Amino acid sequence: MSNDVADHDGAYRRIFSNPVMVRDLVRGYVSDTFVNELDFDAMERVDTSFRTAGLQRRESDMIWKIPTVEGDPLYVMLMLEFQSSVDRNMASRVLTYVALLYDQLTTSRKLLPGGKLPPVLPIVLDNGEATWSAPVELAEMIDLEAGHMLWKYQPHLRYYLLDEGRVSLDELKEIGGPVSVLIELEQVTDVTSLTPAMRRLGPQVRLHPDLDELFAIWFAHVFEPTTGLKLTHDEIRQLHMEEGMSMIQQTVAKWKREAIEQGLEQGLEQGLEQGLEQGRAEGRRQVLAHMLELKFGASVMRSARLQSLDDARLDRLTELLVTSPERSEDDLFDALPPKDT
Repeated sequence: MSNDVADHDGAYRRIFSNPVMVRDLVRGYVSDTFVNELDFDAMERVDTSFRTAGLQRRESDMIWKIPTVEGDPLYVMLMLEFQSSVDRNMASRVLTYVALLYDQLTTSRKLLPGGKLPPVLPIVLDNGEATWSAPVELAEMIDLEAGHMLWKYQPHLRYYLLDEGRVSLDELKEIGGPVSVLIELEQVTDVTSLTPAMRRLGPQVRLHPDLDELFAIWFAHVFEPTTGLKLTHDEIRQLHMEEGMSMIQQTVAKWKREAIEQGLEQGLEQGLEQGLEQGRAEGRRQVLAHMLELKFGASVMRSARLQSLDDARLDRLTELLVTSPERSEDDLFDALPPKDT
């Protein structure tokens, strides 16, 4: 894993180590009605360090235990993906982590009354560039038809997928909350989209004061290396105030000036290159016009004819003028290949 990916991964883990973010993620994006029965005030983080039979340490991304209002536990397994390519085996990975969780609960004697296992909600939060195309249902990975006699013996598991890059800005605005602001910031591609995203971050930090430091860490590891924008948690806390947004607007204005200057510099370089190329072609036309005038005399049509020739046909006309001295000027132009060949 590259340092950039590791920093991004670590910053995201820190953000979703906060119960406010997990609560907002489940409430805002998991549309099933059972969410209304969860008691988020009593949620707690669960140890995610597992060991397989071979003592190889396995660590799922994050697990939260959220009881229902009646006290029954639900385990939310949050898996964060930052790879540039899609993990085709995500469903089988989720199955492994669920099995390890169940094994841990069994060995630690934390089963439900009657020795039953608690339900699990696996959530995959994908921040990669590629559109997620892996199966979200484990059964889709098994090479067996649904009606086969062995079908009932196969493991069945499904995870909830939040593919961040495919959530539109209108959807983010409608859902609201700190998770939507985080996704919007992740989608910022130019300076014009930064200011409105930051304006929406300010009220969220004011509503949830413990998020300012987490977003400052995210900025330091994810945003600052690519944009140069550095924000402390005190500055993030002031985003809902005019002074805080003034700093953001000054940064945006600076980026715009730099972009314009860079564009002008690139445009100048391209213009000079194009001008030199055009100048060389025009110089060749003038030389050919002088040679044709020396041989055939003045002509009112010659200049227009030469202007219509591209580099390849100018080369061919020069060659014919030297190698076919018996031809007339009209014959020389008629012998040129068509313009599109």
